[in-house]
Order: sequence, then C-alpha cells, then structure tokens
Amino acid sequence: MPNFVPSVTFDPTGVVVPDESAILAGYLDAILDAFGVRATGDRALETPQGQLASSLSMITGAVYNNLALLQNNVDPQYSSGRWQDAISRLYLLDRKPATPTTATVRLSGKTGLTVPAGTQLRDGQGNTYRTLDAADIGTIGYADVQVAASVDGPVALGAGGISGAPYQQIPGLDSATNLAAGSVGTYEENRDDFEYRRRNSVALNARNILAAVRARVFNVPDVTDVCSVQNVESEVVEYGSTNYPLQPHSIYVAVSGGEGAAIAQQIFDTIGPGCNFNGNTEYTIYDSENQPPPYPQYVIRFERPADVAMSFQVELEQNDQLPSDIVTRVRAAVLAAFIGADGGQRARIGSTVYATRYISAIQRIDDSVNVLSLTVNGSSRVTVGIDQRPTLDAGDINVSLSA
Repeated sequence: MPNFVPSVTFDPTGVVVPDESAILAGYLDAILDAFGVRATGDRALETPQGQLASSLSMITGAVYNNLALLQNNVDPQYSSGRWQDAISRLYLLDRKPATPTTATVRLSGKTGLTVPAGTQLRDGQGNTYRTLDAADIGTIGYADVQVAASVDGPVALGAGGISGAPYQQIPGLDSATNLAAGSVGTYEENRDDFEYRRRNSVALNARNILAAVRARVFNVPDVTDVCSVQNVESEVVEYGSTNYPLQPHSIYVAVSGGEGAAIAQQIFDTIGPGCNFNGNTEYTIYDSENQPPPYPQYVIRFERPADVAMSFQVELEQNDQLPSDIVTRVRAAVLAAFIGADGGQRARIGSTVYATRYISAIQRIDDSVNVLSLTVNGSSRVTVGIDQRPTLDAGDINVSLSA
C-alpha cells in the first residue's frame, strides 16, 4: 500500500515536521485509495472518511510535534523543565530554588560598632530580613550592608520600607533604612537564568580563569547575580560606566545575595596565588588544606554593589478596550520582566537595561494594548556600573494614556 501520509524528516537544522494540511491530505488519499476511489471519492471533511482523516491527522500531528519538542529539548539552548534539569546534571548543577528579596540597608549608630552578619531587621509590612555580612560603622556614623528576606520568593520592598529602630536590638545601633527599593526575590530559577548559569559553569573546574570564579560564586546558595572582571595591567585601570578603579593585577567580583563567607571561600578556592582584589567587603580565609597549623590567612575582598534605582515611563494608546486595571497590570508586567520572571534575562549588575526589552511583556497583557513609547530613566537604555545593582519599585513605573 502506498505511503500517502508524509513523515518527519531530518536535515542539518534538525527535525522537519510536515504541515498538518499535508498530513490530512495524505490520510484522505490513503482512506479513499483503500476503497479504490482515490481519484473520484468525496474529500469533504463532513463525510465519514473526512472525519476519520481529520482525527488521524490530529493524532499524527500531535505525535510529530512532540517528536520535535523532544529533539529541541536535547539542545541546552532550547531545553526546559525536566529535560533542562537532566542536561544540567551532566554539569553537576541543580536548578536553584526560589531566592529571597535583597536590599542595601544603611545602618546608623555608634562609631566603631560592628554589626554582626545575621542581624535581623523588619520592614513596615512585618517581613523580616537578615544582614548578609558584618558591618563596621566608621567615623561617618553609618555603614551600608546587604540584607536578605527571611522567606524566599518575591517580597516587594520599596525605598524606605525598612526604617527606624532595628527589629533586633543591638547596643549602639540606632536605625536601619533602605534608601532604594530592594532587588525583588524570584521563584524557582527560570529556564533562561538556569541556562545562563549552565553556560558559565563550563569553566567551573578551571583555575585562573575569570569565568571559573563567576561560575563558582554563582553556585553559592541565594546568589542571584554575579559580575566579574579583571585588570591584567600593572597600574590602576578604570572600568565601566562608573569608572570603577581596578587595582593592578587584580580580580573584581560583584555579588548580589548569598552568604559573604561562602562567597569569599569560593573566590579563594578558584583563583591562583598572587592575585589582588577589589571591593567594599572583605573576609579572612584560612588555608587549612595546603598547610599545617598555624594556617596561613588571606584577606579576600569582593563588591556588594550599591542599589541604583530605575524608573520607567510607559505611554499607551488610549482606547475603549483597555482593561480597567491596565496601570496595575503594566506595572506588574514590567516588574516581572525586570527580575526575569517572564522567562527573559533579569536586569543585572554592570549590564545595559534596554527599554525595548519590556515592550513585549506589556503587549502580552491584552490584544488592546499598544505601546506608543517606553523609556527607562528618561532614555532608551541605561548602562549600569559594575559596582551597581539595578532596582525597581512599582511606584517608579509611570503609565500614561494618550489618544
């Protein structure tokens, strides 16, 4: 019997699935040919043979589509879900669970006071946070430190959400305030972020390679972002949009989230000897593996980036079909895209935030939504310094309607 139904084929680009119209025509040919009336038989879909051919073509099309999906999931660039988990395990990686909201908090108090890591703070909504690093209050009367929410997942924290006397009383510590909005926590690591980390992990076992440091630090629990650069010159080199001064023959690592001691240990375990460091946070690491007691000690420095607030100006076309809560939904869509919850890349340390990145997220709200213009900080793009972490508060997403 002739094979009238086209099958999938493979070419250099991968699997090629035939159109369902071709599959339907093939089944009609097969059925009519079986009764000897292929040339003259009724091909209307309302007939019994048409109904049978339609059902078979739908089943076959679904099988072919699943075959294409299966092949695409074998490619790390396109895999998702359970397939992505399986591929990443070849690299000894597991998908990160939800991460907490982090923010930079200014601690004010007595000069010379050391506020220990793990100190608890509370915002106006009753959410608690803990400091990720110890903070030494100098002669200026304050110190900035990163904090993380005590629960994982998105927790909205606007500028000034943490304010006033600290939740955990420490003698000499007068107040704690976050001057900028927090970096909103995320749900379980999404497809794009997981693939971004997998690509970086190729250098996980390397030494003296910048990518290896980034990969190892990314593996620290609750770390949501890492930026790493180096200066191979014998003099100070200014880097990035803020002209950050990199020390001679040094490595620079900026980290959002994660326990500071674990981050410093990963940096130490990865770099070679004789490397200088940059940053506003330091930890003393003891080399207990290569030397007997007393163990040599090394000061490891890395950067806890300062929060830099982003603001969006969104202009929509006014029409009668717009949802009544369009402003709320636009703000939610932009916030979700900002942290990568829409499946795209989140706004990262040292990156360029492009306004056009957020148009598609807004357009998906409803077919009636048309974006006339969209800017970030009054421009089409904003380049963030390597010592800055972009943050966004819902109140800084301004939505207007124009005829």
